[in-house]
Formats: sequence, structure tokens, C-alpha cells
Amino acid sequence: TDDKVLASWNGLMIAGLVRTAEALGDAGGPYADAAVRAARFVLGWMRTPSGGLYRSFRLGRATVEAPLEDHAFFVHALLTLAACRPAEGAWLAAARDLAEHAERTFGDGQGGYFDTAAGREDLFVRARTLHDGATPSGVGVVLHNLLDLHRLTGEASWLDRAARLLTALSGGIDAAPVGAVNAARAVLRA
Repeated sequence: TDDKVLASWNGLMIAGLVRTAEALGDAGGPYADAAVRAARFVLGWMRTPSGGLYRSFRLGRATVEAPLEDHAFFVHALLTLAACRPAEGAWLAAARDLAEHAERTFGDGQGGYFDTAAGREDLFVRARTLHDGATPSGVGVVLHNLLDLHRLTGEASWLDRAARLLTALSGGIDAAPVGAVNAARAVLRA
């Protein structure tokens, strides 16, 4: 039995629970409450000393610093919670902190993002994945997160970051829009 907890998969599940609660018109109901409990767990048990996330949790221990995908999916979950329960400002604050951490850790300084942090000795090259597979690409989710941060805060800096990221991704989106459909969808939102 695979019983580990993954930050990215919890992010997807939390967002799904919140969307279900919203569809049922029950933002204070059991689905949203389950999302809150899961988000609190990840924030309480899977944060690194530097403010990022650990990728997995098992047997009482969080291990392996998370790549971009985990940060992107969990920030998305926090933003979904922030939109559903705006009175609970902690969700938006945590999303902002993790989005800032992701930019410092995975950003290339020119608006784009790498999939992994710098200094990984087990990798020959820092990849940049735009292609959506069984789950959306981390960078495509980051693009949506930046748009959502702008929408929720009204701060132009988030929209500026989204524009820089969109510029960095535009060639890949143009070359294979179906392979990067989540990022292409962000183009429509922008």
C-alpha cells in the first residue's frame, strides 16, 4: 500500500473539494471543511525551514524538498480556499508566501521557471516542462496562480509576473497548444 502524503496531490484534492462545496452552494459544509483540514495538515507538517514545501510525508516525517509542481498545485489549492472563504485571510497569506518562495527557488530571473531548485547534484540539467500530462504542468498552474493572485489582491505586480511568464512560455504554447492546454487556457484568461 502506498500510504505517503504528497503535497501536489493534496493540492489537487483540496481544490477539488472546494469546487465541490461551491457547486453545492455549501462553502461552510463538509467538503470545504475537509479541504481546510487537509490544507492545515500540509501547512503544519510539510513546510521546510526555508518556507517552501516538502514533497512527501510518511510515518511522521516529511522528506524531499518539493519541486515546482508541488508548490504550484498547493498554491492553487490555497487560492481556491481563499476565494471560497475570503474572511479566513490566512489562506491568501500562505498562498502569497509560497508563490514568493517558488519564484525565488525556481524562477530564472527572466519570468520563467525551472521544474527543480538550483544545486541538485542528482540532475544533469534543470528541466522546464510546459507539457501537460496526467496532471497539468507546474508552470502552467503557476501562470494561473499569478492571475488568481492578481484577481484576489488587485496588486499589479502579480499581473506583471504573469505577463513575464506568459512571454517566457509563448513559444512553447504556440508550438504545441494542445500539449500545453492549461497554459493556453491561461492565455484566454489573461
